Amino acid sequence: MGGMFGFTDDGQIIDFVEGRLAFLKAELKITDAQTRQWNTFAEAVRSNAKTVNTRRMHLFAQDWSQQSLPERLDQEEAVLRARLDAFHSISAAVRPLYAVLDGTQQKTADTLLFSPMGGVHGGFM
Repeated sequence: MGGMFGFTDDGQIIDFVEGRLAFLKAELKITDAQTRQWNTFAEAVRSNAKTVNTRRMHLFAQDWSQQSLPERLDQEEAVLRARLDAFHSISAAVRPLYAVLDGTQQKTADTLLFSPMGGVHGGFM
Protein backbone atom coordinates (compact mmCIF):
# COMPACT_ATOMS: atom_id res chain seq x y z
CA MET A 1 0.00 0.00 0.00
CA GLY A 2 2.99 2.32 0.27
CA GLY A 3 1.65 4.30 3.20
CA MET A 4 -1.76 5.04 1.73
CA PHE A 5 -4.68 5.74 4.09
CA GLY A 6 -2.39 6.41 7.06
CA PHE A 7 -0.87 2.93 7.26
CA THR A 8 2.60 1.65 6.54
CA ASP A 9 3.31 -1.38 4.36
CA ASP A 10 3.70 -3.62 7.40
CA GLY A 11 0.24 -2.59 8.61
CA GLN A 12 1.28 -0.45 11.54
CA ILE A 13 -0.76 2.62 12.31
CA ILE A 14 1.41 5.68 11.74
CA ASP A 15 1.23 9.07 13.37
CA PHE A 16 -1.90 10.08 11.47
CA VAL A 17 -4.30 9.19 14.29
CA GLU A 18 -2.31 10.95 16.99
CA GLY A 19 -1.79 13.96 14.74
CA ARG A 20 -5.48 14.15 13.95
CA LEU A 21 -6.39 13.87 17.63
CA ALA A 22 -3.90 16.61 18.55
CA PHE A 23 -5.37 18.83 15.84
CA LEU A 24 -8.94 18.22 17.01
CA LYS A 25 -8.08 18.79 20.66
CA ALA A 26 -6.38 22.10 19.82
CA GLU A 27 -9.18 23.27 17.52
CA LEU A 28 -11.84 22.36 20.08
CA LYS A 29 -9.81 24.10 22.80
CA ILE A 30 -10.43 21.27 25.25
CA THR A 31 -10.28 22.52 28.84
CA ASP A 32 -9.06 20.66 31.92
CA ALA A 33 -12.69 20.13 32.95
CA GLN A 34 -13.39 18.43 29.59
CA THR A 35 -10.31 16.18 29.62
CA ARG A 36 -12.05 13.05 30.92
CA GLN A 37 -14.63 13.11 28.10
CA TRP A 38 -11.93 13.98 25.56
CA ASN A 39 -9.77 11.06 26.68
CA THR A 40 -12.71 8.65 26.32
CA PHE A 41 -13.28 9.91 22.77
CA ALA A 42 -9.58 9.73 21.90
CA GLU A 43 -9.31 6.15 23.17
CA ALA A 44 -12.34 5.14 21.07
CA VAL A 45 -10.66 6.65 18.01
CA ARG A 46 -7.39 4.85 18.73
CA SER A 47 -9.16 1.55 19.32
CA ASN A 48 -11.12 1.85 16.09
CA ALA A 49 -7.96 2.69 14.17
CA LYS A 50 -6.28 -0.46 15.46
CA THR A 51 -9.35 -2.54 14.55
CA VAL A 52 -9.48 -1.05 11.06
CA ASN A 53 -5.78 -1.75 10.59
CA THR A 54 -6.20 -5.41 11.57
CA ARG A 55 -9.23 -5.77 9.30
CA ARG A 56 -7.40 -4.05 6.44
CA MET A 57 -4.43 -6.38 6.67
CA HIS A 58 -6.72 -9.40 6.60
CA LEU A 59 -8.67 -8.15 3.59
CA PHE A 60 -5.58 -7.29 1.56
CA ALA A 61 -4.19 -10.76 2.26
CA GLN A 62 -7.20 -12.32 0.50
CA ASP A 63 -7.06 -13.59 -3.06
CA TRP A 64 -10.43 -12.27 -4.17
CA SER A 65 -10.16 -14.01 -7.54
CA GLN A 66 -10.27 -17.38 -5.79
CA GLN A 67 -13.38 -16.62 -3.74
CA SER A 68 -16.95 -17.29 -4.70
CA LEU A 69 -19.54 -14.53 -4.78
CA PRO A 70 -21.19 -15.78 -1.56
CA GLU A 71 -17.79 -15.74 0.18
CA ARG A 72 -17.15 -12.18 -0.98
CA LEU A 73 -20.63 -11.14 0.15
CA ASP A 74 -20.01 -12.67 3.58
CA GLN A 75 -16.75 -10.75 3.89
CA GLU A 76 -18.36 -7.50 2.79
CA GLU A 77 -21.12 -8.03 5.35
CA ALA A 78 -18.50 -8.56 8.06
CA VAL A 79 -16.79 -5.32 7.03
CA LEU A 80 -20.07 -3.41 7.17
CA ARG A 81 -20.91 -4.86 10.60
CA ALA A 82 -17.47 -3.86 11.87
CA ARG A 83 -17.96 -0.34 10.50
CA LEU A 84 -21.32 -0.11 12.28
CA ASP A 85 -19.71 -1.32 15.52
CA ALA A 86 -17.01 1.33 15.10
CA PHE A 87 -19.65 3.98 14.45
CA HIS A 88 -21.48 3.00 17.65
CA SER A 89 -18.24 3.13 19.63
CA ILE A 90 -17.37 6.61 18.39
CA SER A 91 -20.94 7.84 18.76
CA ALA A 92 -21.04 6.64 22.37
CA ALA A 93 -17.82 8.55 23.07
CA VAL A 94 -18.76 11.71 21.16
CA ARG A 95 -22.09 12.32 22.90
CA PRO A 96 -20.69 12.88 26.44
CA LEU A 97 -17.85 14.97 25.01
CA TYR A 98 -20.25 17.11 23.00
CA ALA A 99 -22.43 17.61 26.09
CA VAL A 100 -19.57 19.27 28.02
CA LEU A 101 -18.50 21.55 25.16
CA ASP A 102 -19.61 25.19 25.16
CA GLY A 103 -21.54 26.62 22.20
CA THR A 104 -18.45 27.73 20.28
CA GLN A 105 -16.76 24.37 20.79
CA GLN A 106 -19.93 22.58 19.67
CA LYS A 107 -19.99 24.57 16.43
CA THR A 108 -16.36 23.63 15.83
CA ALA A 109 -17.17 19.98 16.57
CA ASP A 110 -20.14 20.16 14.18
CA THR A 111 -17.74 21.19 11.44
CA LEU A 112 -14.70 19.06 12.19
CA LEU A 113 -15.99 15.81 13.63
CA PHE A 114 -18.56 14.64 11.09
CA SER A 115 -18.04 14.20 7.38
CA PRO A 116 -20.69 14.60 4.67
CA MET A 117 -20.23 10.89 3.95
CA GLY A 118 -21.63 10.01 7.36
CA GLY A 119 -18.43 9.17 9.17
CA VAL A 120 -16.86 10.64 12.22
CA HIS A 121 -13.48 12.12 11.28
CA GLY A 122 -10.56 10.63 13.05
CA GLY A 123 -12.52 7.42 13.78
CA PHE A 124 -11.24 5.35 10.89
CA MET A 125 -14.63 4.10 10.04
